[in-house]
Amino acid sequence: MNTIIITIACAALVVIAWRSRPWAIAVVVALLPTYVVRTTVAGIPATMLEGLILTLFAVFCVRVIFFGEWREWIAELRQNRSQRFVIASGLVLICIGVLSLLATPDLHAGIGIFKAYLVEPVLFAVVCLASLKTQHDIQRVFWALAFSAAVIALIALVQYATGWAIPDPWNAWPGRRSTGVYGFPNAVGLYLAPIVSLCVGVLLFWEKRSLRVTAALCAVVVLSVAAIFSARADGAVIAIAAATFVLLLFTRFRWHACVAAIVLSTAAFAFEPTRDILLFHDASGDVRLALWHGTWNLLRAQPIFGAGLGAFPMVYDLYRLPSHVELLQYPHNLFLDFWVELGFAGLVWIAAMLGWLVSRTVALRQSARTHALPVLGVIVAFVVYGLVDVPYFKNDLALLFWLLIAVTGLFSLQKK
Repeated sequence: MNTIIITIACAALVVIAWRSRPWAIAVVVALLPTYVVRTTVAGIPATMLEGLILTLFAVFCVRVIFFGEWREWIAELRQNRSQRFVIASGLVLICIGVLSLLATPDLHAGIGIFKAYLVEPVLFAVVCLASLKTQHDIQRVFWALAFSAAVIALIALVQYATGWAIPDPWNAWPGRRSTGVYGFPNAVGLYLAPIVSLCVGVLLFWEKRSLRVTAALCAVVVLSVAAIFSARADGAVIAIAAATFVLLLFTRFRWHACVAAIVLSTAAFAFEPTRDILLFHDASGDVRLALWHGTWNLLRAQPIFGAGLGAFPMVYDLYRLPSHVELLQYPHNLFLDFWVELGFAGLVWIAAMLGWLVSRTVALRQSARTHALPVLGVIVAFVVYGLVDVPYFKNDLALLFWLLIAVTGLFSLQKK
């Protein structure tokens, strides 16, 4: 049944992409969570999101190669250094991924991560660079993200109220945690936190915004935050708060934001449950501290190549602390994630990319204020949440990150 659904979706996307690639990009963005719809093709695992990306890229190649669009695109690349940098960064990441594949002891898992988290997001970013021509196109992508967040939030809230489709052990009451369309609660926060941060940025910096647009964005924010609380994704709450604080620093409310941050931080540390969370004194904090300790043991032994792509659970078992009996897929820290998966070169790559994103969005806070500062909020949420979780190595999150990179490379677009 899933194969039929994926086939129909890909066929519909061909029609949309042939008529308008910006609209097709928006459709793919709105359907980011559909990677949970899985099937096999010739014995190879595949997802609906993967099928949509490859379909979009195939239509793009046909249009560019056989209909002469490559001339216009090459001319744009020659004039836009940022777009060339984005493409070069994608190629570098893929090359680093190839080296990590050569070093991994789990080639099967490594190939799956390589195609889903490295190659396909880069291909999608290339299509975005060549297809999003105006600021209106970028705004359409933002609205697609907001729509997707609203759907996931509604599903999570219905789950929390009814217990419907929540897997064990998170369906027990009290202590229930909604999971949305995903298999674990934190996935709700990981997906919604950057999009809520984007919506907050849009509310603060979009000019000439109608009342209807404001109401829609506020509804998305309220629903998403409620869904995050229903999933009890504490890291997402902190990430959104940090992103909001940074965005307010670029408004006339900067001093109000500083006072509010001091008051809320004091209150958080005065309240024992939140203090335990912030100081890693709760059960989740203990697990992460043990996980990071074991990961550091691994990296001291294998600093150049890390564990190898997709091999962290296998290699980590040799270095974990005796007290840590839970084997997780990743170290749950953005920088450790990249280091163990892609080696030291991967760590350098993510640090350099984050530096470029922050410097470019801040530098363009005046000329491209409408889009640059909302993207800055997403980056802040990405980094803050990434200190305690895995904000990249998941199908939808990797694509979302590369979408932000592509959009940042397009900030020089003039309004048309």
